[in-house]
Amino acid sequence: MKQLIPATGRSGLHATFFAIFLLSACGASAQQSDNTTPAAVAARGEADQNPPSTDYEHPGGRDIEDLNLRGGYLKLPPFSETVFGLENPVTQNLAKHGIGLYDIDDNDFTYNTLSAPAPLAQQTYTGQRPTWKSSHYPMLTWDLRQLGVKGGQLEVMGTVQKISWNAGGPNAIGFGALAYYQSLFKGHLELKGGYIDNDFEYVGTAIGGQASSGSLGVFASLPFEVGMSYLPMTTPAFNVNVHYPHHVYTKIGLQRSMDPKGGVTEAARDTIGLRFAPKGDGLLTIYEGGYQHDADAKTHQMWLRGGYMYNTTHFTNLKTGGQTTNNMLGYLLADRQLWKTDPAQPYRGLYAGVSAMDAPATQNSYSQYYEARLYMRAPFHSRPADMASIVSSHTTYSPYAKYNAVASGSTYWNGATSLTGSYTLRLARGTYFTPGISYTNGPDIAPRNKSSLNLLAVFSIFF
Repeated sequence: MKQLIPATGRSGLHATFFAIFLLSACGASAQQSDNTTPAAVAARGEADQNPPSTDYEHPGGRDIEDLNLRGGYLKLPPFSETVFGLENPVTQNLAKHGIGLYDIDDNDFTYNTLSAPAPLAQQTYTGQRPTWKSSHYPMLTWDLRQLGVKGGQLEVMGTVQKISWNAGGPNAIGFGALAYYQSLFKGHLELKGGYIDNDFEYVGTAIGGQASSGSLGVFASLPFEVGMSYLPMTTPAFNVNVHYPHHVYTKIGLQRSMDPKGGVTEAARDTIGLRFAPKGDGLLTIYEGGYQHDADAKTHQMWLRGGYMYNTTHFTNLKTGGQTTNNMLGYLLADRQLWKTDPAQPYRGLYAGVSAMDAPATQNSYSQYYEARLYMRAPFHSRPADMASIVSSHTTYSPYAKYNAVASGSTYWNGATSLTGSYTLRLARGTYFTPGISYTNGPDIAPRNKSSLNLLAVFSIFF
């Protein structure tokens, strides 16, 4: 499957990077970072009692949190909520020069308790045998106001991932991101281009929109089936996000597609992660619109979003066995705060959300996905950074994938239905532990393995 990239896709990719260079000539007032996460609120309360010195400010007096990752929906904990915090000379000295240093470490473990562990060669889903994954993402950001460019940020991220079952990973060492971000017109326009992880930019599958929550649950894989990039693999992309009118946004992205065969093939052919346009990869176009309002003293949090992805890459047609283009995905998601538990900290309270996704069954083994979720941020007064969640989902398997299983003499499931519960504990500054349990009826298409009851654990550290 080594088809040449379509001419329109290739020209679109080169236009993407031409636009990136044009960004550096623009400068406007920068949009301030979002500091409404539980960890950020707790950190600000601590800072009110122990105000940081001006040494934490870089030239121009901007807050150090402007050095945090910008442009995506996923919110990382503030620098004050990292293991080393602000009270260390490295952070202070780098911040004076507009440089932010960050490291994300995620360690996952999954184990099915209902069946004996399968041999590694026969494993078809995470947890079928004890499965662990360790991911590390060191990141450097640079505020370009030192060069006279207001609202500009350069991001460089590395990635090291090791997993006991490569098909669920893959194992990888390389670049996680190499991107330039520019905020214009007082934050009403955001531009970002380079090698980007669009999983941080679109759809919003992370419960609560926070990296620190560590929430466990089912994995909505449809966007990645259709070609959207995700860590530890990134691809060239260019995103434009318009915030107008207030709380309404429209986001459009052009991205070189991931390999249709999945992340393992992507990592094997591009070990460093900087190949621009390998043969066979076309252009993925992403359109997303939504309404987003954070919780405040008068308003409950609400985030409504919907989008459409279109890919020109040649995918295997599960019905004919040939190659076809025009793979696509439509999605709708909504999250709403139902009630608040503390008027002084409006983010605290009970939330509910739903998701629906649909992709062509002829090109995608997982063709439909539905999810309902209920989660509570800061369920206990003394623990402002904790979160509890319950997630229920149903995934529909492609009938053509099932026909192929029958043709090969295998049994199959019609779909997967899951129920997952988890609780995130903040153990210490920058350290989070999330235990959980997940029951799945139909853990994979074929063969028809028994239902699973997975014990889950995530240990996250932010340096």
